[in-house]
Amino acid sequence: MTSQTDQIAIQQADDPALVRKRSLAFLEQEQLGYQAVELPGGVVTPGHDRGYLKQMLFGDDFSGRSLLDIGSYLGYFCIDALRRGGAEAVGIETDPQNVRQARAIADLWQLDPEYIQADFEEWPGDGRRFDVVACLNVLHHLYDPVHALRRMSRMAREKIVLEVAVPTWRDVARDLINPLRVAGIGAPAVFLGVPKKRGDAAGRTFLFTPGALRILFNTHTSVFEPVTIARSPFKGRILVEARKRRIGHLAVVAGPTAVGKSTFAARLVKDRQLRERMGLDGDGWRVVDASEIAELTPGRHDRLILHYDLLRPSRTGIRSHDRDPVLHLMGIAEQLTTLTLMAPADQLRKQLRQGEMAKPDRTTRQRKRDAKLLASYQTPRFLDDWYAGWAAFSGRHAGHHARHLVVRVDRDCAPEPLERWRQAFESCFAEAG
Repeated sequence: MTSQTDQIAIQQADDPALVRKRSLAFLEQEQLGYQAVELPGGVVTPGHDRGYLKQMLFGDDFSGRSLLDIGSYLGYFCIDALRRGGAEAVGIETDPQNVRQARAIADLWQLDPEYIQADFEEWPGDGRRFDVVACLNVLHHLYDPVHALRRMSRMAREKIVLEVAVPTWRDVARDLINPLRVAGIGAPAVFLGVPKKRGDAAGRTFLFTPGALRILFNTHTSVFEPVTIARSPFKGRILVEARKRRIGHLAVVAGPTAVGKSTFAARLVKDRQLRERMGLDGDGWRVVDASEIAELTPGRHDRLILHYDLLRPSRTGIRSHDRDPVLHLMGIAEQLTTLTLMAPADQLRKQLRQGEMAKPDRTTRQRKRDAKLLASYQTPRFLDDWYAGWAAFSGRHAGHHARHLVVRVDRDCAPEPLERWRQAFESCFAEAG
């Protein structure tokens, strides 16, 4: 049964004059600014019009999706997300007055976004994820913005939207940037601003050039499509949209140099029976080498085979599979299969001589690397270390939609669980001996 108080509230909500009066009363009581937020009854708070960000954030349909707004201020975007049919809108804001006012605005709209008074850099997050993560005019106020971007990457299912303060000649004129560093404004660079006030340590601290942001999103990781960067109507700002790659089933064909990955991957594309043995359903599989990931076209890839040399980190400063940006794709695929190939050491040495080492265009550096690798294939210790590292790394990508197999390519390619990699490895070297 509806109470008298509830009946009065319903009547007021249906009366446009009362709705507008309530909004005007709130506007008179509060000191508001920065965001021009629409209130019920056609009332708008003083501040900047942020409408130019709506299409980038919400697209044509935000129904059933979720938003995290870092530095939500008065909750402009959280309110709009829910008014567009969003399922969840969460705002993180450090200023307690802003949080209180944002909650009051949400009450006026009879909406229920979640506002958290916290520092995003310290907020635990508890593993929460959101379809869209927004960080608008906040990055340059953080003490460790690169780490914050890493956290956003893990939290975002679909995309990250940034509005970023970039270094400008105005900063040089105001002595916020050393004039000797002005050449870096057009390069991939990160500037550390000099606070002009003792209490303003987090005012325009780290300033990223567009080139630096491209490196962070498209070189330090492979999970994003090429970022789009545009000039913002807000002075001295740029807009950045980083969309997550969409991969249905990712099959990683992994193994050391010369084990036969290219041949096996090509067979998978053509041979349906072989695919079925490996648990790869459907047709239309495409092979991409680890060095070609940056050239992947935007959009969804339903079936993708990643050709991966598990010795690849040993040739770079990455030094581990966890740190290889290409392998970040394993964490975003809807379904994952790793196929770890093995062959006896004598076969590896033979294929290395006849394959890589026989190429006429090998550079001196490459020939030295080939000779070193050939010597490493003489003993099981080198490969044992890298197979063990790969097995441990793959095991950290466990779950209902992940399968990890080991395949002896010198036999009938019968797959076994990756947990049996050591037995397969030892049999390879026993046969080679």
